[in-house]
Amino acid sequence: MKIKLKIILGFLTTALIPVLLLTTIFINKTTESLHDEVHVNLDKKQNTALSLYNDYIQKGKFVTKNFQHDATLKSLLIEGDKLKIYDYMRKLYFPLYKEFGIECLDITDKDGFLVADADKLTSAEVNFGEDRKHRKTVSTALATKETVTFLEIESEGDHKTDFWINTVSLLYDDANNLIGTVNVGFSLLLVDTIKNSIGVDNIFYFGNEVLASTIVGFERSDRAKVDDPMVLDKVLGKGEIYSTQMDINGVKYEASFAPLKDDTNKVTGMLSTLEPYTRITTSINELRNMQLELLAFFVVLVVCCGYFFSNTLSIPIIKLKDKAIDISRGNMKTVIDIKSKDEVGELAAAFNQMTCNLLQSQQEIKKHSHDLEQKVTERTMELNKKLEEIEKMNSLVVNRELKMIELKKEVGELKNKLGKV
Repeated sequence: MKIKLKIILGFLTTALIPVLLLTTIFINKTTESLHDEVHVNLDKKQNTALSLYNDYIQKGKFVTKNFQHDATLKSLLIEGDKLKIYDYMRKLYFPLYKEFGIECLDITDKDGFLVADADKLTSAEVNFGEDRKHRKTVSTALATKETVTFLEIESEGDHKTDFWINTVSLLYDDANNLIGTVNVGFSLLLVDTIKNSIGVDNIFYFGNEVLASTIVGFERSDRAKVDDPMVLDKVLGKGEIYSTQMDINGVKYEASFAPLKDDTNKVTGMLSTLEPYTRITTSINELRNMQLELLAFFVVLVVCCGYFFSNTLSIPIIKLKDKAIDISRGNMKTVIDIKSKDEVGELAAAFNQMTCNLLQSQQEIKKHSHDLEQKVTERTMELNKKLEEIEKMNSLVVNRELKMIELKKEVGELKNKLGKV
């Protein structure tokens, strides 16, 4: 692998791993912060929803209290003329309280039998004498002789408008004798009003069963209910506020449950506020996209920086490599032109000095070799000359020896001749 590519990959590894770790930590922290923010906002909205719910309860108590001071209504109840009571209520109270959002306004006698009903436009439609003690509020008020408020279900239907926040107060004559009851109710259609106020969905439960909901497909008519054991234990069992995640019709929600209590402080239902989880997932996806964009930016930046620094490092190294190859081929005269004041520059200077020293040593060796050759030649010539002289002397000696042998031979022959004579 080329050194430049190695340097660039080194830069990528060194730079991108910390960036990836930091962005991942940032996303995790931001995700936790988003969860916390959603829970805080959901708690605030739930408090607003509970406040609105309690406002309706207080409004019901305030309205029923006004009836306790209506002398005309009391006298009509004592008289027992149901038509006169209905006419009086229709003319004076029914239109007024419709404007205040009251959806249930009933008057019963002291035994709990109906004498006026605001839902009916004419007296012919009123079921005079109907026993209203099937309502928990009416029966409890008559039994305890106190004003009571309950979240309650009408027994005659399953539509969500059959669920009410009912308040019942007792009516007494001047002698403090019970003469009737007044029932003021608000339909749980107020879930829509609450949603418009807080901006998120909300659900009313009676026990764990849905009474009214702003989420289509999760209503009383759908027989919807909550089976989460933690919700049942924390909210219905212990009367605590509890937050969890819910999956409704394939949509994830962050949900906060708050207990709804009656006048005896008994938990009878729950109010949940819900925030779609899509807000968190959308924010997380945006952060993931930002992380990818940031990583892409750093990849480009690191590649550019790596390319620049790789040139700064690799070009001198390549020059050093080429110089080493030239030296191996015997070229000692090439000089590396690197003037940087770092370790690479020092290495190049040392390399140039080494080359210069090698060249000088080479020249000295050549000079010594030349001188040695000259001396060898001179010595050889001297030796050759001496050898020639020695050969000449050898020749003379040999010739003398031969002559001596011939003389000895001649002397011998002469002695032989003389001996014979």
